[in-house]
Amino acid sequence: RDLHSFPTRRSSDLSGVFAVGFAEGMMAQMVEDAINRSLGHVQIHARGFTDDKNIVQSIPDATRTIAAVRATPGLVGVSGRAIITSMISPPTTSRGGQITAIIPEDERRITSIATDIVEGNYFDTTTRNAIVIGKRLAKKLDVKLRSKVVISFAAPDGNIVYLACRIAGLFTTEAAPFDDMMIYMRRSDVAEAIGSDIVHEIAMRTT
Repeated sequence: RDLHSFPTRRSSDLSGVFAVGFAEGMMAQMVEDAINRSLGHVQIHARGFTDDKNIVQSIPDATRTIAAVRATPGLVGVSGRAIITSMISPPTTSRGGQITAIIPEDERRITSIATDIVEGNYFDTTTRNAIVIGKRLAKKLDVKLRSKVVISFAAPDGNIVYLACRIAGLFTTEAAPFDDMMIYMRRSDVAEAIGSDIVHEIAMRTT
């Protein structure tokens, strides 16, 4: 009886090891995907910003902070981002979204969005107020590449800003909720609209 039961126990043990290993592998891949998609390895925010992402909670003297961060050994890239809750509206409907306003050449060193483009381009255009959004969001808005939309948000002074934007690129990642809400813009376009180059998040990628 013991000889017959031994293979059964051994098979059960191996199945358990495989299941645990598979789960750990999936978790590690999810973490890596999140890092590559948007997080980077390290982030800096103003105190309290991550609680409610209020547009007025920007990083004081962000230019000097970013310069100091760039001087840190062991970094592949640094990206200063403005993070703004917004509405995006084509002619027939509207949805909430999150503007991530970036300097495209800096963001390329942090995240994979530039390589996730499936239609159009990643800010390879001089068009003012160009945006890059998820293909899932475009489908829900019933818009396509080069469609015009209006993006609105509350500026730091409380006034509502309306920007006429054109879709320059569509991306697809492995994370559907991310693709449903993210709106990438140039930080310079947001700065021109509100009269201030604000930064809410400094993302870093390390070696």
